[in-house]
Amino acid sequence: MEAFMQQLQNPKQMQKQLQNVQNQETEMIAREEEPIMVLPGSIAAVAFLLITLSAPLICLGIRSFPARTELGSDGSFGFAEAPEYRNGVDCPVVNGGSGKGVGTTSCDASLVHVAMTLDSEYLRGSMAAVHSVLRHTSCPENLFFHLIAAEFDPVSPRVLTQLVRSTFPSLSFKIYIPSD
Repeated sequence: MEAFMQQLQNPKQMQKQLQNVQNQETEMIAREEEPIMVLPGSIAAVAFLLITLSAPLICLGIRSFPARTELGSDGSFGFAEAPEYRNGVDCPVVNGGSGKGVGTTSCDASLVHVAMTLDSEYLRGSMAAVHSVLRHTSCPENLFFHLIAAEFDPVSPRVLTQLVRSTFPSLSFKIYIPSD
């Protein structure tokens, strides 16, 4: 308090301090810097509470939401038919080169066998994986997919088979249901 009273009694010193503050502001404006704004304590506390209380909502995992299948409003799955993938010229001809699964069996040693899971929970990813393999291989007609469905999947294996067949008409595949 005494220091404040001394400053009031010495107007030249106060004027000098005021001039220093004005010079600093002028320098900040010249450098295009924004002055630092200090929030009052109550606003900072409210902001902290909002962030703290909303954090659990933001951090919910994908599995916290109800399971959703890829069924459309009419009960059908929402996948478009993929184009028919053809072998390149350097690919060996397998089983007459039909490419539509005719004459191919799951035990054909001349085919490349691909095994993967297929269930309604991760259907979009499984279909994308099949599509990616077909698209990026040189000999897609020489592939045979072994699709393993979950035993207690809410979507029946028959529906999954129809879905795969309608999406990939030329795909050679078989769906398996493991049992204990």
